[in-house]
Amino acid sequence: MIFSFIIPVYNARTYLRDCLDSLVKQDLSDCEVLLIDDGSTDGSREICDEYADKCTVYHLENGGVSRARNFGIDHAQGRYVAFLDSDDTVTDDFVSVYKEAVKEEADIYHFNSYRTDRETELMRHYLTNNVKSNRAALLSFRHCQPWDKIFVRELIGDKRFDESMKLYEDFSFLLDYYRGVKKVFVSKAAVYRYYVRKGSLSTKGKKEYFASCDKLYQKIRAFAKDYAIADLTDVHRNLLFVTTLVGARLYHKGMKSKEIKACLKKLAYYKPLVKERYASLQDKVRKFCLKTGWFKLAHHFFYY
Repeated sequence: MIFSFIIPVYNARTYLRDCLDSLVKQDLSDCEVLLIDDGSTDGSREICDEYADKCTVYHLENGGVSRARNFGIDHAQGRYVAFLDSDDTVTDDFVSVYKEAVKEEADIYHFNSYRTDRETELMRHYLTNNVKSNRAALLSFRHCQPWDKIFVRELIGDKRFDESMKLYEDFSFLLDYYRGVKKVFVSKAAVYRYYVRKGSLSTKGKKEYFASCDKLYQKIRAFAKDYAIADLTDVHRNLLFVTTLVGARLYHKGMKSKEIKACLKKLAYYKPLVKERYASLQDKVRKFCLKTGWFKLAHHFFYY
């Protein structure tokens, strides 16, 4: 079997049929589609069962997207593994492009994708076939999602998504995986359609996100040290953005600024963020908000 397409599903009734229809109408010979229902309560469970003739369906108790993806990895039979999100779709040539790509015998395969919010834009990866430069490019946070890539199941080995992380668990997985990568295949084809939905990070805020950012930062530091990547400016900028946004969301929900700052000061990644020198005015304001704990200002400027 060539491919195992793993799709975790949780309360995706509105979009799930679009996702599955875009995939199962293609040539799935030598492929399997693993639908991992993560305890859905909105009718997604029944929709999954409608596709049981073309997909292998599993119903689990709710445990989160990482647990569902890990379950899929554990049960995958294909030589290659690819992940899809249940509220996204793929282009009509998705499977054929993937089948053609794996003829190159690489360790990881990167593709472009489309991002759809109000309009559709082409998301380019700007990667090369050079493993060393790609490792550094990963730290820009632009290439950390799992759904525009093909992974080799043998190379995944015992690597799994960190089920304790509530944010950036996919980035953490990719950093682990890239330690074993020796050959990269980069395609210019865009075969995945990523939809920005309500309920994404930009509309949520949880204290647990801070701990996940901290855990990711520790892994990034170790990765950068092992591969002699000295410049972590992009890492700090992206974590600054996410941390300020989450802080603004927590403030909006009624959490006091002192409580938010107290949560942050306990974490190792807080100091590097407020010590970094930033060039843009927005980043300087974000740094000021974190350093002073003035999340009322963060809410005013960055709650969007």
